[in-house]
Amino acid sequence: MMASSGVSDGALAYRVLGDGESPTLVIPGGPLLDPQYLGDFGGLSERLPLAVPTFPRVRAEEVVPVLEAVLNTLGLDQVDVIAHSAGAVAALYALRHWPERVRRLVLITPAVGAAGVPTDQKGVDELLARRSSETGFAEALEAQQQGRRSAEAQRVSFGAWGSEQRRLAEMSVHQRQERMNAYYAEPRPDPAVLQAAARGFDRPVTVLHGELDPHPTRTQAGRLAAFFPRSEVVTIRGAGHYPWLDSPHDFVATVLRSFH
Repeated sequence: MMASSGVSDGALAYRVLGDGESPTLVIPGGPLLDPQYLGDFGGLSERLPLAVPTFPRVRAEEVVPVLEAVLNTLGLDQVDVIAHSAGAVAALYALRHWPERVRRLVLITPAVGAAGVPTDQKGVDELLARRSSETGFAEALEAQQQGRRSAEAQRVSFGAWGSEQRRLAEMSVHQRQERMNAYYAEPRPDPAVLQAAARGFDRPVTVLHGELDPHPTRTQAGRLAAFFPRSEVVTIRGAGHYPWLDSPHDFVATVLRSFH
């Protein structure tokens, strides 16, 4: 079942996927991508009710009041949180402002640069070389290197390449630069602030890494996880940046295990 709720003036919009009380809060990535890109999260919503907000075009830190409004509207004093990709930056800001409201955190293929994690060009190069023989991969990599804004150029972010992956790729490139400019507008996220928020969060954190995802690499995922006192990194085999599409069974099992 899918339900939706929001205030009449449009300042708050979210939907709840699945049945049950006390839904898990999901922070979409993109950044600021329409949350429909998550679908049913690989079937996770059949096992776990999910509250998924839609964000206005705002800076990463300005997402936090939207998240708080969703919690207050749902009557949740505490919540488990899942954040995908750039949503991890907003999650770290949320930990800075109200860490006591977050019970457990799962970061899915998180954006790491804003938190001061350095690039890992060696890891990226090794991964791309490993995948170079996959059908259509070389052409996709060339398209990306040439800066083409196309679904094909996004192929490198996926572990598999079928109709669902292509559909999501087409959605993700639409107005991408506009969304990036809004989310990372000045003043840009301060790595020291985000790292301090992570170090001060003494509850369980899982960083979920896609084996075939170049951003972040396994090394980068580990460096982000190291900021948290209680963290683990779990790699989903055969998955890229959107593991619920590439390896849905392993993705759902990993998330559920992280929350129990």
